[in-house]
Amino acid sequence: MTALVRALCMARGAAVTQRLLPVLPAAGSVTSRCCYHTRLDLGTSNRNAGSSNSINNPSSNTHNRPQRSLATLTGAHPLHKEGATHFDLDSLELPQVIDGSGSLAVIFGGFGFKEKQMKKHQELYELHGFDTMPMFSSITDLTTPATASVRGRRFATEIIERDQDFALHLISGSFWTALITLEQIGLQDPTFLERRLKAIVFDSCPPKSDIFAFGGWFCYAFKLDPKTWQPIVSQFFRPYRWARGITAQFEHENDVRMKTVIPKGVHTLFMHGRNDPVLDTEYVTEYANFLRGHTGAFSVELLFDRSRHSMGIVDFPQLYKSCHVNRLLAHVPQWNQATDETGTPIVSDATASTLNSQEEPRLAASG
Repeated sequence: MTALVRALCMARGAAVTQRLLPVLPAAGSVTSRCCYHTRLDLGTSNRNAGSSNSINNPSSNTHNRPQRSLATLTGAHPLHKEGATHFDLDSLELPQVIDGSGSLAVIFGGFGFKEKQMKKHQELYELHGFDTMPMFSSITDLTTPATASVRGRRFATEIIERDQDFALHLISGSFWTALITLEQIGLQDPTFLERRLKAIVFDSCPPKSDIFAFGGWFCYAFKLDPKTWQPIVSQFFRPYRWARGITAQFEHENDVRMKTVIPKGVHTLFMHGRNDPVLDTEYVTEYANFLRGHTGAFSVELLFDRSRHSMGIVDFPQLYKSCHVNRLLAHVPQWNQATDETGTPIVSDATASTLNSQEEPRLAASG
């Protein structure tokens, strides 16, 4: 990987760029884009307001600047009606009362996550009484199928031994290792996931395992313009994928796991940036739609208008935390302590209630 980085940095020269151009794929051959589901707007119509610097530092926006769209929320299952839920920087849903005492949150960190990065995600759960199990991984750990298989078996054993209701929080490329872990849990204890797994967060995942996902990650990591550099640097990852053992067989097995290892009844929340260079946004949306239909549980997709890869929790912390609680954790009855007069948990419907800066934030009960 070090040699690859040096080579790609050298490739930024114009002369080298010209020599690389003949190996680029034909225009339009990378992927086919389509959008077939209703999106719910969570922002104002002035999407271009604010300075251009907000793209690189979205958290720098304040209420003194013109409001703009924060995110788009795709509806729940079942989608009761079409509508819009609006959020701005000053008006977010009040958080539900969550008690995760006795439950576990297993957090799979992204490429090379350090303790400081992981801590932000652990606090999402520890604030509500959850125990946490952080999974740290290097880049090679997460991009080598043989290593992921060994680690997945070990992680599966550790989770089963805890024997607690649990949530999964998956970040970026850890998705592949997490799927192997779920598969191994099913092999070691066939009923464990149906009994214990309650909710999953997909933060900036799933990525594809093709060269363009790797190229997008490289552009993000080294602050290169993906429109210019992603088609070029992606080509260098052909030998890297071969060396790591990312084969057609692995990709087929991964596709099968994506469709089979998550049991019905598991609530899901997808959160990612609209223009994330690491992700194929429609690929993520298609998977979110598949799980929505497969699990029959509550499922939403939060698409940040401007957020860096796996940095939604930093770029939009209020919105990230609000949706994490109200759109996911609150739908697990044993964790939701807010009830109506009949004792029924109060949860937010993805299509209910409109919030703006002139209204008091309020809870919405799903019917």
